[in-house]
Amino acid sequence: MISAHCQFVNSGELHIKDGTVLYSAFPFENRSSGKVINNGTVVFLSDLVNEGEFAYSSTETTGIVRLEGLSTQNISGSSQLKFWNLILNNSNDFNLSNDLEVSGVADFGSGIVKAALPENVFSFGTDGSSINSNDKSFVDGKVGVQTKREILFPTGDEIYQRILLASPIQPNEQLSLRGRYFLEDPGNLYPRDQTAPNIILVDDAEYWELENLDDEDSEMNLTLSWREVTTPPFILGDINKLGIVRWDQNQNIWVSEGGVIDFNEQLVTAEVSLNGAAVYTLGVFTGFTNLGLNKTSFDVSIWEGDQFDYQITLQNNSQVAATDVVLIDNLPNQLEFVSIKGESIFGLIEFDVEVVGQSVIIRIPEFIGGDEATFILTVRAADPGRIVNLAEVNSLEPDEDPSDNLDTDENEVKTFFIPNTFTPNSDGFNDQFEIKGLNKFVSNKIIIFNRYGDIIFETENYKNDWKAAGLSAGTYFYILNVVEEDGSDQSFKGWIQVIRENGFKDDL
Repeated sequence: MISAHCQFVNSGELHIKDGTVLYSAFPFENRSSGKVINNGTVVFLSDLVNEGEFAYSSTETTGIVRLEGLSTQNISGSSQLKFWNLILNNSNDFNLSNDLEVSGVADFGSGIVKAALPENVFSFGTDGSSINSNDKSFVDGKVGVQTKREILFPTGDEIYQRILLASPIQPNEQLSLRGRYFLEDPGNLYPRDQTAPNIILVDDAEYWELENLDDEDSEMNLTLSWREVTTPPFILGDINKLGIVRWDQNQNIWVSEGGVIDFNEQLVTAEVSLNGAAVYTLGVFTGFTNLGLNKTSFDVSIWEGDQFDYQITLQNNSQVAATDVVLIDNLPNQLEFVSIKGESIFGLIEFDVEVVGQSVIIRIPEFIGGDEATFILTVRAADPGRIVNLAEVNSLEPDEDPSDNLDTDENEVKTFFIPNTFTPNSDGFNDQFEIKGLNKFVSNKIIIFNRYGDIIFETENYKNDWKAAGLSAGTYFYILNVVEEDGSDQSFKGWIQVIRENGFKDDL
């Protein structure tokens, strides 16, 4: 009996141009001296071994690799495979014992990619993404990403696809992550009975591992999914209290990351901070809070230099105490922080305040159910212009209705203004000579004359309180000398018309 073994071997340079299609029906081996640059289409119907360079031109986005075997295909070698686009179309599995990276789109048509070892990674470049992952085609192993946007990890285990999504919270911040899904009880490694007080139950059938490859903390939105075929009934039975939990290696307990639930898509999303590696799964919490926030300046008129107050009202509209409450008020650049004070209806609230740049951060260790707190935030208007002030609150517990966890107040800081008329008639309106925005200056001195040059009023640090007492209606003149914040002097001169309605004679 004679047996024959056919193989496609490359040990030189192989360039596939755009528009060219190359078929390999036999096992393909790219040896250590080999170089494959694919800008066209390569169809592999059998195994793929890479010991050399397999990539695409950096200026081209046309390269496609199609893995379309009729039996299990082995993807192996010691040198990473770099594809632009990848199409998976095999009714059998792909055994991955190498690393591969997709910089364009990976189309998961059929065929499960099974990593042979934990270090074998299916990666996506900065612009990479995946489509069509399903129960018949996903990655059973680690998925790596480099991304500045939301990206889906096409992960799964055994016969079920179980996606994971991540996105940076800060715009243009890059995430470097590796993630994997396990269809097994996390309690084998991370005891499920060791939980923070606000966690009732921990998923006993599945978990995700996520690793941050950067040296610093990465802030991200993390989204996990649930499915009836993998997620236990005791978790889904209390779905309104569902959230993301994380194993805390320092405390050796499961802790809450909270989460916002998308019932239609069967997703839970939470803001997390990741340094190194962490384990996440789904959990049921003791209860949801329902925080509500309202902020207002009461449409008060504001002039340059004025101090004014914002009133921030925080409510806990649930019977569940909110813990680790953080209220952040982001002051616009035209405002300067002066002070803050607060109290609650029940009189039991304790809080700390930290000012970082333009952010006023209020931390409340515990905010009991049914309580309402009022904070008076005093600020100074430094510069004129429209001011938009955003305040936002969150807690360790998930919130039933996060839509009312933030509020915005809009107002305007008006420019320094000296009026030229006032009516001292004791009617409560325009009764004194009020210079708008006078507080913008460090100090001031004003002198008021009659038309003959006689000084009738003189004071330093004018309090906007001159009512022309004992004087007749008529025209008067002023000199206002001020000192700016930078120490420079400035002088304003003009006239004032005193208007009286009681018939007093002018002092001509």
